[in-house]
Amino acid sequence: MAETKEDKNILNHRVVKIINGYLIDYFSFIVIYVVLVMFVVGYFYLLNQKYKNIIKNNELHQVYKKKEIGQLIGAVGNYQNYKNVYNAVSDNDKNKINNFLPSKDDSEELLLYMRNMLTRGGYQLLSLEVGPFIRTGPSVSIAVGTVAKTSSIKKIGGSSLPTSADQATTTSELGEIDISLMVGGLNYSALKNFLYFIERDSRFFNIEYVDFSLTEGIVDLKLKAYYLK
Repeated sequence: MAETKEDKNILNHRVVKIINGYLIDYFSFIVIYVVLVMFVVGYFYLLNQKYKNIIKNNELHQVYKKKEIGQLIGAVGNYQNYKNVYNAVSDNDKNKINNFLPSKDDSEELLLYMRNMLTRGGYQLLSLEVGPFIRTGPSVSIAVGTVAKTSSIKKIGGSSLPTSADQATTTSELGEIDISLMVGGLNYSALKNFLYFIERDSRFFNIEYVDFSLTEGIVDLKLKAYYLK
């Protein structure tokens, strides 16, 4: 017997009714199932990757922290070593270090220091000036004996001795003190010993200019001393 159009409509209507009833009866379970599926998919494609990134970043952070802690431990160890080395230095050596490069402009003290140093070395000091060569105000100075005229002082070999001033440079952390002095009673050998006497002093001096007259035995010397600003 052939199926009529009306029979097909009745059949479709029954199927839809059954499906609707099934959805109504199991709606809560279907919703829960869909939510679970979405959660699982979201976990594997979103949350899981985010979780892995967080774990990785945390591991890198721990590595950096360990590295920083290691550097701090090393710095503390170095500081302790420096402290031990410093404590092992005698007070006399510490005074020598401080005298080598003072922490202030000590022009007045340096004047007395230079005079005592030259007197102790047995040199005939003719003049001594500590301070800038050219300045508006008076510089700290002292004159001893009679100073020979500079016009009578001849340069060695017709020109001044080369100095390290052309090569030496100072940083903004160092201050300069100009020193000008004249010493008499010298010959070539004594001049050499005198320059060595200056250079091996515990205070750091830079010889800027040397002008020597062999006939008069007088040397005109210009130096620079330094201090920490």
